[in-house]
Order: sequence, then structure tokens, then C-alpha cells
Amino acid sequence: MTATMLGGSGSAQADPTAAAGAPDAGASGGRSGAAAAPLSRRREMLLQVARVGAVYPVEFRGFGESAEGAERATPARLRAAERRLDPERLARAWAGADALIALGLLGAAQGRMLAGIGRQAAQADADGKRDLLAFVALGVATLSPHFDPADDHVAEIWLGGLSDLQRRGRQPQPIPPLN
Repeated sequence: MTATMLGGSGSAQADPTAAAGAPDAGASGGRSGAAAAPLSRRREMLLQVARVGAVYPVEFRGFGESAEGAERATPARLRAAERRLDPERLARAWAGADALIALGLLGAAQGRMLAGIGRQAAQADADGKRDLLAFVALGVATLSPHFDPADDHVAEIWLGGLSDLQRRGRQPQPIPPLN
């Protein structure tokens, strides 16, 4: 399946407390066994991972947008992507956030965060992997509204690479720009 291309400017409402349909949408959904974190911490975790994913392993294309990769990981864009998901998928994404927060990755440096995500991708059970895919797909849609947050294609590629590095005992290293 290819990533679903959607039009949109990425603009969203200015209310920082708004979520997908409810003030604390997705607050349950702790399938991974990790304790459910407050929505604000889940969003913070997602924005941190989106900023890392925007530059690792290469700069994430803007598809004509003026902002550079990590600059596009904003709360407003995240909320816009959240609104495009059904409640079950959003709950899965937040369960993925809970798992990463439980691993101590909230606020972690880039290398530690990438290694921890790779470890989770390599070792999680089937539900945990689906949660992590939903989480990363939401991050992809946050970086570019051209991608559907319910489509796992780009998330599978990114997580597959991190998981492979983890299995081989290698640390993730950014690919230097060719130009």
C-alpha cells in the first residue's frame, strides 16, 4: 500500500487544549501495558519523535511547504492530524506514546530516542507494534498533511530500519546530505 496523498495546508485551530473530538481524546487505550500518560505528555512525546523523524535518517520532504523538517512538528499540526483519525486509531497512537514514555524516552537525546524506538519496534508484541505504527504514522501526518495518519506505509519503513539496526546491535546514524 502506498501512502495516501491528501491535500491540505497543515493549518489548524489555535486552541492548544483542543483534541480529536474530546478534551482528553484517547486518554484510555493503554494496550501496551504502560500506564496512560496525560494527553499533554503524549503530545510532547509525539512532537519530539516527529522532530527526530524529520531529520533521521534524512530530511523529511516538505512537498512545497516553506518550513524545514523539524519546524513542521507543531502542536497545531499535530491536532490537525489527530482530527483525521478515528477514536480507535488515535487510542492506538497514544498507547504507542505511553510505551515510549514508560521506556524513559520523553526528553531523551536523539541517539537514545532512536535506539529506544528501535528496541521497542524489535521487541514489542503484535499489539505493541501496531500501537507504535499508529504513533509514528500520526507523527508523519504531523510533518506533512499530504500523508494519511491512518496509513502505516511510511511508519513501517522508518520503524523497520530502526528495528533492523537494533537487531544488528548498531546505533542509528543520520545519512549525510549528498548536496
